[in-house]
Amino acid sequence: MIEAGDMEEENVKKYTILLVDDQVEAADKLRKGIEDISPDTFNIVILDDIEAMKEIDRNSYNAYILDIEMPVHNGFELAVKIKEKEKDALILFQTEYEDYSVWGYDYDIFRFISKYKMMEMLPNVIKALLEELDRRDVYMEVYNHAGNIVQIPVFAIQSAYTVKGRLLLITEWDTFTVHCNMNEFLSDCFMMPFAMPQKGYIVNLAFIDRLDYEENMIYMKMGYCVKISRRKRAEFYQRYSLGY
Repeated sequence: MIEAGDMEEENVKKYTILLVDDQVEAADKLRKGIEDISPDTFNIVILDDIEAMKEIDRNSYNAYILDIEMPVHNGFELAVKIKEKEKDALILFQTEYEDYSVWGYDYDIFRFISKYKMMEMLPNVIKALLEELDRRDVYMEVYNHAGNIVQIPVFAIQSAYTVKGRLLLITEWDTFTVHCNMNEFLSDCFMMPFAMPQKGYIVNLAFIDRLDYEENMIYMKMGYCVKISRRKRAEFYQRYSLGY
């Protein structure tokens, strides 16, 4: 049911990163730092802000590392353009001004890197990035509305619930069916950030917009709500506190 994406030679995955910085030396230092931490894992393309604006229209990358302060197109502007094309794009900001980190929430940023603490922060950032990329590289076979078998990325499943012995999987673009029970699904997808607010119903923590703790209600990013049952509250809030 669950399959990993294609592997390169010797089982080493190759992910692509677009690194955008108008300062060549700073960009090269960051590239070298990433390659030292995780050799032969990333293909890194370095561009300045002007060339990056053109490149974003031409190609997509597994992750984007954007300097915030650049002369023509700043990192925020580039992030907006990337998100318009790829809503789930993994974007990391880097800057000399740590106060900018709070602005990352407005752009749904994966991580923030301080240039002053770059080498100190980088190992944990790259570890988290690899874990997320590996998680996004997992697919499963499901049935669409026409009854045909198709593959979907597991990370795109926003929620799932049981109906008559089948599992309905909710994604942004469609609802799919898989012939397994909830326990089997969760066992196969243990690496994904699923939590159970109700018996027979799970949500992907990555797609939660906010929680209403007074009403025990989950507001999902796609606009629908899920009630947290009394029996599942402690378990759900504990899992939610661990993050994703």
